[in-house]
Amino acid sequence: MAVAMVLDQDDAVRRISVGLRCPEHGGLHLYIDNAYVRANPVSPVGARQRV
Repeated sequence: MAVAMVLDQDDAVRRISVGLRCPEHGGLHLYIDNAYVRANPVSPVGARQRV
């Protein structure tokens, strides 16, 4: 498996690419390429979220 990430100035992931290598013939299959990652605010454990 190969993963590449682009980080912003705060070290948060902004873009990601993921690929898997086939164990039989060694071919690389790219599953996610340069996908945008949206920031998601983190809530304290046990906090209730409004829906």
